[in-house]
Amino acid sequence: EPVTLNTWAIGKWLGVGTALMLVNLLIPAIYAWRQDENHSIAIALLIAAGVKLAFLPVIVQPHIATTLMMELDVHYLEGDLEELRTKDHDLRREDRELKHQEELGRQERYQTLGMERAQRAQDLAQRRAQHQQQCQELVKRVKDFVQLVQMAKGKWKTFLRIHFGLEILPPLAYILMVIFVIFGVKPHPEVLMVVSAAPLSMAYLWLQVLPLASFNQKVENWKRLTEDNDIYRILGQEEKTIMFTVFRYRITWRKVRLSIMSLAVSMAIKQGRGLITAFLNALDGSKFDVETAMESLVT
Repeated sequence: EPVTLNTWAIGKWLGVGTALMLVNLLIPAIYAWRQDENHSIAIALLIAAGVKLAFLPVIVQPHIATTLMMELDVHYLEGDLEELRTKDHDLRREDRELKHQEELGRQERYQTLGMERAQRAQDLAQRRAQHQQQCQELVKRVKDFVQLVQMAKGKWKTFLRIHFGLEILPPLAYILMVIFVIFGVKPHPEVLMVVSAAPLSMAYLWLQVLPLASFNQKVENWKRLTEDNDIYRILGQEEKTIMFTVFRYRITWRKVRLSIMSLAVSMAIKQGRGLITAFLNALDGSKFDVETAMESLVT
């Protein structure tokens, strides 16, 4: 069966990460070009930007391939999950209907003939037995689904750990550099070349975790909405097994949003420090100086 994957989202995140990476290199390069007569720093930053762009199509191919493979696995898991949720919902609706008919049967037992009442009670008993059998089959399918998720997690466990361990280094270095910038430490150009990849590295991570966070959220919603005690107990006891984690940390939308906000705030501090400084100088009566503003981007 053909599966439609969200390639547009992949292109969007890679495009945003690439654009922000170039911003981290080009703005300091522009300032260095205006201030350094030899243009050595500016040339080095521009060469770094050119090299990153030249090799970008080759570098992103493995990330795109693994993202599509993971998204495909999660797609099939979500399909099975949605089928189980729908079956659970239908059984709960059928259970309410049976309870309603059983209640009506008890209320009308003195108003109907004995043979008719016995036939209706027999039909309800058969439907109740079939319903209980379907519930037991659903519980068994839920247990099988937990094992299926565990197999999928085992398939990607090592890859996710290695990928997170490597790709998280540039963002952490970027945040550390922002802390140094706040305290007035000027970053070396080589440091800028390394940490400039932070947005693209975070884009790689987001591509991997977004489908996992979506799956975890659907499992959490099912656990919260189910009315079946057995299913609720299974989802609660097997929560660590059925949820995707990295280094024992569950992947959730809240953590994804927090990582996006952290990088956005770091870049705003890094790239906006010069404008804030110039604005404060203007309030003190100093003339707005573009070069002073740009200087703060790399100091």
